[in-house]
Amino acid sequence: MAFLGDVLDQATVLSLLAGILVGVPAYFTVSGLIRRRRPPPAPQRSRPRRKSSRIPRIAIPAAIALFGVSEYVPLIPGCDIKGNISQNSGERIYHLPGQEYYSQTRVSYLHGERWFCSEEAAREAGWRKAYN
Repeated sequence: MAFLGDVLDQATVLSLLAGILVGVPAYFTVSGLIRRRRPPPAPQRSRPRRKSSRIPRIAIPAAIALFGVSEYVPLIPGCDIKGNISQNSGERIYHLPGQEYYSQTRVSYLHGERWFCSEEAAREAGWRKAYN
């Protein structure tokens, strides 16, 4: 199993860790502001209470961390072709491992960018190969 340090350069790893260190406390601060104290509900007749699930408390921070990491590392092993959208022209370009700007390219799902498993899949989706 490869560690982040084996795959990414030091600046990228530090940037990723900084994002996690800033993002997780921000999530808890915002979620604490959103929650409100509600008055207890009126007692109900003999209906058993369900225990609250802990899944949302775990799933949301995990999803945030996974989403942040996916900008640098593919979520599916072997799908390491980066689909990037040019900020200047809006052109859809994919980068292969070993190309000049591969390590500097980030995949932002918020901007419609994505990872591909093969060049064929990238071309079928309407992306072109990077020139360098």
